[in-house]
Amino acid sequence: MGGGARPPPISEVERGCLERARKSLLRRIPVLRGWLGQQLPVLVDDDLCGFWVALRAIGRTTDILLRLARDFKSSLLADYRSLRPPPPPWERERVPV
Repeated sequence: MGGGARPPPISEVERGCLERARKSLLRRIPVLRGWLGQQLPVLVDDDLCGFWVALRAIGRTTDILLRLARDFKSSLLADYRSLRPPPPPWERERVPV
């Protein structure tokens, strides 16, 4: 019964969310390569497929996400603002002019 069933159509909202996530991950590839160091091969910055294959070759997605969170206070798509260390007490808040 389900063998020939087609997946449901993607809504415009879902398409937009996926596109933003893809663009965010593409911007993060150089940062993630820097953090994961020599575990990843040298890749072109805009090769999302090659990056994902190389990332999966170094471990499970859950292990990679845990390492990024623990060691770098980050995820695949962005840094965790709530986990950033506070600014030093001698730095003043910047006020727009």
